[in-house]
Amino acid sequence: MARLIREPVNVTVAANCPCTFTWREHIYCITEQLDDWRETGEWWRGELPRDFYRVKTACGCVFELYCEAQTQAWVLYKVDD
Repeated sequence: MARLIREPVNVTVAANCPCTFTWREHIYCITEQLDDWRETGEWWRGELPRDFYRVKTACGCVFELYCEAQTQAWVLYKVDD
């Protein structure tokens, strides 16, 4: 089951890929990048493009993160329980 989170997170990036992120004072180490894609958003409404990453962490959880293409702000979008 997936839960929408939509909370800002701090992400460490290496080689243009997220490698760790901090959410609710816990550091998650990314062990596998499962998928990545870009969503352009509704540009006519002023939405910025977002680069999405579906990742698996050391604890076995699967998360979706995105980075705003222009601002480089990271958001934890969704977690799969």
